[in-house]
Amino acid sequence: PQNTKFIVDLTDLYDCGPSGWRYYTKHQGRNTLKGAYFTLLGGSSPEHLGFALPGEVVMGGFGSRLILVVQGRRERLIVDPPEPDLAQEKALLLGLGEIRRRVGPVDMTPAAKAWYKDWYEAEDTRITEGDWPVPDPLFHAYCERRPLHLRKIAMLNAVGAGRGAIGVEEIETALALLVETEKGMPAAFGGRGRAPLSELTFMAKSFIARRSKTTRSALLRAFPTDLDAESIRKIEDTLQSSGLIEITRAGNDTAYRYKG
Repeated sequence: PQNTKFIVDLTDLYDCGPSGWRYYTKHQGRNTLKGAYFTLLGGSSPEHLGFALPGEVVMGGFGSRLILVVQGRRERLIVDPPEPDLAQEKALLLGLGEIRRRVGPVDMTPAAKAWYKDWYEAEDTRITEGDWPVPDPLFHAYCERRPLHLRKIAMLNAVGAGRGAIGVEEIETALALLVETEKGMPAAFGGRGRAPLSELTFMAKSFIARRSKTTRSALLRAFPTDLDAESIRKIEDTLQSSGLIEITRAGNDTAYRYKG
């Protein structure tokens, strides 16, 4: 079952309120956590994530606080992993050490404040006109919280580099990272939708994307209890009309090429 109470508690912890996080027990009185700073790093599959989280969570408070990093397919095959880059490892550890030791506020330089003000006003106008950074309505609450995500990532960039304030370079780097990450976000909940075949369409798209090129017979063999002749033709029409796949004849079979 979906534990919505637990998700509400995670949302409260995330916000790090100055009065602390309070939990009232039935017999043991009140527990208070002060100065809590909650960080969550987790992994899941789009198929599981889309059905594990209630819709109000995805579109509301907790979902808007998540930055979802989605990798649709493996970029390369690594049979024998190379030795780690020791210089890169050292730099990472030094940066994490700087973040861990830092205490107190982190401000922006005057130039960064001016840059952020211009960007914030342009972003607000963009959303007001209906041009959302992530068009999927599931992520509209995230888009409204996006400026906070930008400032937090920029702060980590600055502190990790040992700088006392956020400069234009750190905030531009943070924005570039967000923009690149947001390209894949809609796929995180690809199985969730109102259309009758939304789940199966997502499954088929993911299958084709992972292989780049495949066939209808391979798709049917992969999901023998889910797909039939009628549903697969509707899915093909949807994916082809949206420009995601190219369909050609291959002898007695139908070939797919993923276009993305």
